[in-house]
Amino acid sequence: RIRRQVEKERFEGITDSRTLEATDQLRVLNLIYDDPYVPWINAFIINDGPDTAYIAINNINKPNCWHEIRANETRVFDQSSAEERIAQFYYRCDEGETATVRVEALF
Repeated sequence: RIRRQVEKERFEGITDSRTLEATDQLRVLNLIYDDPYVPWINAFIINDGPDTAYIAINNINKPNCWHEIRANETRVFDQSSAEERIAQFYYRCDEGETATVRVEALF
């Protein structure tokens, strides 16, 4: 069991590029149970707008877990020296808003 966990967390040096359409409905990428079946080590986020997007990593129940990324802004989430990699990637917009969010992640 421990061996499987270590294999899931090892760095493979592969880029995962995605374009996500954020709406006012909460969405999640579960990177352990869906493709690529390993957590991301870091993620570079680009919000192409038109509205603000909100991103949370791994847990949406922590205080201050949502990171606001306004239209045409970027953000980097680097978990390379963290105890926990990016296993769940949550994203959403405010009610009635949308945003196109591009993600370049490494695993």
